[in-house]
Amino acid sequence: MMPAWRGPRLGGAALGAVLLMLLVAGPAAATTTTIVPADVSGGAFGTAGLVTVAADGYAPGDVAVVPGAEVRFSGDLAAHPVLFDDGPVGVFSGTSFLAVFPSPGHYTFHGPATDATPLSGSVYVAGPVAHLRATQVAPPDPRVRLDASGTDFVAFAVSSDNALYEFDINGDDVPDSSGANPIVSVRFPGEGTFSATVRVTDNSGFSSTATTAVVVTRDDIPPEDDTTPPKLAAASFVPVGRRALRRGTKLLLGTPSEAVTATATLLRGSTVVARASQTAPADRTLSVQIRASAAGRRLLLRRRPATLTLRIVLVDAAGNTLTLRRTVRVRGP
Repeated sequence: MMPAWRGPRLGGAALGAVLLMLLVAGPAAATTTTIVPADVSGGAFGTAGLVTVAADGYAPGDVAVVPGAEVRFSGDLAAHPVLFDDGPVGVFSGTSFLAVFPSPGHYTFHGPATDATPLSGSVYVAGPVAHLRATQVAPPDPRVRLDASGTDFVAFAVSSDNALYEFDINGDDVPDSSGANPIVSVRFPGEGTFSATVRVTDNSGFSSTATTAVVVTRDDIPPEDDTTPPKLAAASFVPVGRRALRRGTKLLLGTPSEAVTATATLLRGSTVVARASQTAPADRTLSVQIRASAAGRRLLLRRRPATLTLRIVLVDAAGNTLTLRRTVRVRGP
């Protein structure tokens, strides 16, 4: 028997007319496990990594680290630039740079070789990569099945049975259902567009989240597609103290026009100083609790004051995105 969370019930007249539709990318899949090769980084996830770049390849070709770790790339980067296929790092040149990996996942990178043979390597970041999809249980039943069984676990050996799945269907960051089962049935309060989120935590304590939109409609008539990106009313960015940023401080981002998930990244050139994410309803002040990374703390110790670039990425329930850039001043203590 699949555990179910029961929220407010619909009235009898509306019960038979409700249709729940899925607005989420990605197919259903059984819970999968990514096993990092035993020879990667000595067979353990480290708190830091080092990759040497040369004409004939990377040494090592694969590294495995914990979330939040830094990986330093060194060598002749001017002749052999490194490009990440899908990750937080772009193209770099020079003799050395640091890449910060705050989230679990598998990040691949490549670069040209002298003989035109492409070079490739990987960074494995321990933890679950959450995936979530939603489907109607059975018409006219208004319940929705939330399925996080497609979550991928990045580890040498991990039992998905030990993972914790926490589902939130009202955006208050308080789980409405939690347990070892990656599939639950939930009931939404009526018609409209809702956002469902799952946080998956593995047996090492690493976690990640995934969000999907659920649309509740009547009479088998889907709503019009929402292709309009969200808007963000500007906020006044006051200078941030270096000490407060190192310890963790609240940063106001503005007021969104609709419910969004926001990711804020503070950058000094290509160095990620801090990054944080937060969900917020419409027409309420959006803020994030942001704390400097190890690389950011070192940079803040060297510079005073500093001017940082704040990159804000908003994602609404329909998957529309908005990217903004702001300037933030970092003052003395």
